[in-house]
Amino acid sequence: TQIGSETVGNFSDVTFSDLVLTEAGKAGIGITSQDGSILDGFTYDNIIMTNCACPIFLKLDYRTSDSPTPVVGRIRNISINNVSAYHSEGDNRINTSTINGYFDTNSTAGIPIENITFNNVKVSNIGNTAASGVTNYPPENQDWQPQNFGKWPSYGWYLRWARNISFTNCQTKFDNNDDRPAVVTDLSTNILFNTLVSDVGNNNTNYDM
Repeated sequence: TQIGSETVGNFSDVTFSDLVLTEAGKAGIGITSQDGSILDGFTYDNIIMTNCACPIFLKLDYRTSDSPTPVVGRIRNISINNVSAYHSEGDNRINTSTINGYFDTNSTAGIPIENITFNNVKVSNIGNTAASGVTNYPPENQDWQPQNFGKWPSYGWYLRWARNISFTNCQTKFDNNDDRPAVVTDLSTNILFNTLVSDVGNNNTNYDM
Protein backbone atom coordinates (compact mmCIF):
# COMPACT_ATOMS: atom_id res chain seq x y z
CA THR A 1 0.00 0.00 0.00
CA GLN A 2 1.58 3.27 -1.09
CA ILE A 3 0.24 6.75 -0.32
CA GLY A 4 2.25 9.44 -2.16
CA SER A 5 4.45 10.66 -3.50
CA GLU A 6 2.78 12.80 -6.16
CA THR A 7 0.02 13.97 -3.84
CA VAL A 8 -0.97 17.63 -3.67
CA GLY A 9 -4.40 17.22 -2.07
CA ASN A 10 -4.87 16.10 1.52
CA PHE A 11 -5.88 12.64 2.72
CA SER A 12 -7.56 11.95 6.07
CA ASP A 13 -9.40 9.18 7.91
CA VAL A 14 -8.20 6.31 5.72
CA THR A 15 -8.28 2.64 6.83
CA PHE A 16 -6.48 -0.38 5.40
CA SER A 17 -7.25 -3.77 6.96
CA ASP A 18 -7.08 -7.53 6.39
CA LEU A 19 -4.44 -7.43 3.66
CA VAL A 20 -1.77 -9.81 2.36
CA LEU A 21 1.02 -7.88 0.62
CA THR A 22 3.67 -9.52 -1.55
CA GLU A 23 6.54 -8.45 -3.81
CA ALA A 24 6.48 -4.73 -2.96
CA GLY A 25 9.52 -3.16 -4.61
CA LYS A 26 9.39 -0.06 -2.37
CA ALA A 27 7.57 -0.76 0.91
CA GLY A 28 4.75 -2.92 2.18
CA ILE A 29 3.35 0.13 3.96
CA GLY A 30 4.58 3.34 2.34
CA ILE A 31 3.40 6.79 3.43
CA THR A 32 5.19 9.69 1.75
CA SER A 33 4.44 13.35 1.11
CA GLN A 34 6.62 15.38 -1.27
CA ASP A 35 4.25 17.91 -2.80
CA GLY A 36 2.55 19.58 0.16
CA SER A 37 -0.06 16.92 0.97
CA ILE A 38 -1.23 16.54 4.58
CA LEU A 39 -1.68 12.85 5.42
CA ASP A 40 -3.61 12.73 8.68
CA GLY A 41 -5.52 9.98 10.46
CA PHE A 42 -4.62 6.64 8.87
CA THR A 43 -5.26 3.20 10.38
CA TYR A 44 -3.63 -0.06 9.30
CA ASP A 45 -4.74 -3.34 10.88
CA ASN A 46 -4.19 -7.05 10.35
CA ILE A 47 -1.61 -7.05 7.56
CA ILE A 48 0.85 -9.75 6.52
CA MET A 49 3.65 -8.93 4.09
CA THR A 50 6.29 -11.08 2.41
CA ASN A 51 9.07 -10.27 -0.06
CA CYS A 52 8.66 -6.53 0.45
CA ALA A 53 11.85 -4.51 0.00
CA CYS A 54 11.04 -2.45 3.11
CA PRO A 55 8.33 -3.34 5.62
CA ILE A 56 7.29 0.20 6.67
CA PHE A 57 8.51 3.52 5.28
CA LEU A 58 7.23 6.98 6.28
CA LYS A 59 8.99 10.01 4.78
CA LEU A 60 8.18 13.71 4.55
CA ASP A 61 9.90 15.75 1.83
CA TYR A 62 9.56 18.96 -0.16
CA ARG A 63 10.43 18.82 -3.82
CA THR A 64 7.83 20.73 -5.85
CA SER A 65 8.55 23.78 -7.96
CA ASP A 66 4.96 24.21 -9.16
CA SER A 67 2.97 27.41 -8.85
CA PRO A 68 1.52 28.35 -6.45
CA THR A 69 4.32 26.98 -4.30
CA PRO A 70 2.85 24.89 -1.46
CA VAL A 71 4.22 24.68 2.05
CA VAL A 72 5.75 21.46 3.33
CA GLY A 73 3.08 18.81 3.98
CA ARG A 74 2.56 16.76 7.13
CA ILE A 75 2.36 13.10 8.10
CA ARG A 76 0.67 12.58 11.45
CA ASN A 77 -1.80 10.56 13.52
CA ILE A 78 -1.09 7.12 12.05
CA SER A 79 -2.04 3.87 13.82
CA ILE A 80 -0.44 0.62 12.64
CA ASN A 81 -1.60 -2.57 14.35
CA ASN A 82 -1.14 -6.33 14.01
CA VAL A 83 1.39 -6.32 11.18
CA SER A 84 3.93 -9.05 10.39
CA ALA A 85 6.67 -8.78 7.76
CA TYR A 86 8.58 -11.85 6.54
CA HIS A 87 11.58 -12.19 4.23
CA SER A 88 11.87 -8.46 3.67
CA GLU A 89 13.61 -8.39 0.31
CA GLY A 90 12.27 -7.30 -3.08
CA ASP A 91 13.93 -6.51 -6.41
CA ASN A 92 17.28 -7.26 -4.72
CA ARG A 93 16.61 -4.49 -2.21
CA ILE A 94 16.87 -4.81 1.56
CA ASN A 95 15.79 -1.75 3.56
CA THR A 96 15.24 -0.91 7.21
CA SER A 97 11.81 0.26 8.37
CA THR A 98 12.00 4.04 8.62
CA ILE A 99 10.25 7.15 9.90
CA ASN A 100 11.98 10.27 8.55
CA GLY A 101 10.55 13.77 8.72
CA TYR A 102 11.57 16.82 6.71
CA PHE A 103 14.89 18.62 7.03
CA ASP A 104 15.66 21.91 5.29
CA THR A 105 19.36 21.87 4.48
CA ASN A 106 19.34 25.66 3.99
CA SER A 107 17.71 26.75 7.24
CA THR A 108 18.66 23.56 9.16
CA ALA A 109 15.06 23.42 10.40
CA GLY A 110 13.10 20.19 10.64
CA ILE A 111 9.42 19.22 10.56
CA PRO A 112 8.79 15.91 12.31
CA ILE A 113 6.48 13.09 11.41
CA GLU A 114 4.37 12.88 14.54
CA ASN A 115 1.85 10.90 16.56
CA ILE A 116 2.50 7.43 15.16
CA THR A 117 1.53 4.33 17.14
CA PHE A 118 2.59 0.74 16.52
CA ASN A 119 0.92 -2.13 18.32
CA ASN A 120 1.86 -5.78 17.79
CA VAL A 121 4.03 -4.99 14.77
CA LYS A 122 6.83 -7.36 13.75
CA VAL A 123 9.32 -6.15 11.14
CA SER A 124 12.14 -8.21 9.68
CA ASN A 125 15.38 -7.68 7.82
CA ILE A 126 17.42 -10.14 5.77
CA GLY A 127 20.46 -9.18 7.85
CA ASN A 128 24.09 -9.98 6.96
CA THR A 129 25.51 -6.58 7.99
CA ALA A 130 28.57 -6.16 10.20
CA ALA A 131 28.76 -4.11 13.40
CA SER A 132 30.63 -1.38 11.51
CA GLY A 133 27.35 -0.57 9.73
CA VAL A 134 26.34 1.44 12.80
CA THR A 135 28.29 4.37 11.32
CA ASN A 136 26.00 4.56 8.28
CA TYR A 137 24.17 7.87 8.00
CA PRO A 138 21.38 8.07 5.42
CA PRO A 139 21.51 11.29 3.38
CA GLU A 140 19.02 14.09 4.00
CA ASN A 141 17.42 13.91 0.56
CA GLN A 142 14.01 14.66 -0.96
CA ASP A 143 13.44 11.18 -2.33
CA TRP A 144 10.44 9.01 -1.56
CA GLN A 145 11.98 5.65 -2.46
CA PRO A 146 13.69 3.64 0.29
CA GLN A 147 16.35 2.29 -2.06
CA ASN A 148 17.64 5.85 -2.57
CA PHE A 149 17.97 6.43 1.14
CA GLY A 150 21.47 5.02 1.42
CA LYS A 151 22.52 2.50 4.06
CA TRP A 152 21.07 2.28 7.53
CA PRO A 153 22.85 2.14 10.90
CA SER A 154 20.21 -0.24 12.31
CA TYR A 155 18.41 -3.30 11.02
CA GLY A 156 14.96 -2.97 12.63
CA TRP A 157 13.96 0.71 12.81
CA TYR A 158 15.53 4.05 11.96
CA LEU A 159 13.81 7.21 13.25
CA ARG A 160 14.89 10.76 12.36
CA TRP A 161 12.91 13.98 12.66
CA ALA A 162 10.11 12.15 14.46
CA ARG A 163 7.97 13.09 17.47
CA ASN A 164 5.52 11.20 19.68
CA ILE A 165 6.15 7.70 18.36
CA SER A 166 5.14 4.65 20.41
CA PHE A 167 5.86 0.96 20.00
CA THR A 168 3.82 -1.48 22.13
CA ASN A 169 4.38 -5.26 22.06
CA CYS A 170 6.51 -5.05 18.91
CA GLN A 171 9.36 -7.17 17.50
CA THR A 172 12.38 -6.69 15.27
CA LYS A 173 13.90 -9.79 13.66
CA PHE A 174 16.55 -10.72 11.13
CA ASP A 175 16.77 -13.80 8.92
CA ASN A 176 20.58 -13.90 9.05
CA ASN A 177 22.91 -12.58 11.71
CA ASP A 178 23.09 -8.76 11.75
CA ASP A 179 25.42 -6.95 14.12
CA ARG A 180 23.86 -3.50 13.83
CA PRO A 181 21.58 -2.24 16.63
CA ALA A 182 17.89 -3.09 16.38
CA VAL A 183 16.85 0.58 16.60
CA VAL A 184 18.51 3.95 16.06
CA THR A 185 16.75 7.25 16.71
CA ASP A 186 18.20 10.62 15.73
CA LEU A 187 16.86 14.16 16.13
CA SER A 188 13.61 12.75 17.57
CA THR A 189 11.59 13.37 20.73
CA ASN A 190 9.09 11.44 22.86
CA ILE A 191 9.82 7.93 21.56
CA LEU A 192 8.26 5.15 23.65
CA PHE A 193 9.09 1.45 23.57
CA ASN A 194 6.82 -0.71 25.71
CA THR A 195 7.86 -4.36 25.45
CA LEU A 196 10.10 -4.60 22.38
CA VAL A 197 11.60 -8.03 21.58
CA SER A 198 14.60 -7.92 19.24
CA ASP A 199 17.23 -10.20 17.78
CA VAL A 200 20.80 -9.30 18.74
CA GLY A 201 23.76 -10.10 16.48
CA ASN A 202 26.34 -12.63 17.63
CA ASN A 203 29.14 -10.14 17.03
CA ASN A 204 27.32 -6.98 17.99
CA THR A 205 29.90 -4.68 19.58
CA ASN A 206 27.47 -1.74 19.59
CA TYR A 207 24.45 -0.99 21.73
CA ASP A 208 21.24 -2.98 21.17
CA MET A 209 19.19 0.21 20.70
